[in-house]
Amino acid sequence: MLTHSPSGKGNISMSEEHFYSRDAADNEYEVFFDQTYLVEALLLKKLQWRPFRKVGQLTDAGIAFVDSQIGDSLPALWEEYVAQGGLMRDRDSRQ
Repeated sequence: MLTHSPSGKGNISMSEEHFYSRDAADNEYEVFFDQTYLVEALLLKKLQWRPFRKVGQLTDAGIAFVDSQIGDSLPALWEEYVAQGGLMRDRDSRQ
């Protein structure tokens, strides 16, 4: 999940190189870099939240960044993440 809040527990600053600002047809994405932070959790979307729609896209560097930051996280729903007090993995296990 992305946020504009730097103050959340485990929020990680992202950079402009992590986001495409336009699609292949040169339409501007709704979501692009704007002082964006990654919530340090692998959060699940419920199927009943459909329909989903694409509002942005990460670059290859952005995908690699997200994977390096939350790739070893345990999947969780938002409610579970909050109940656990934030982090869903041992930060010291990241190398």
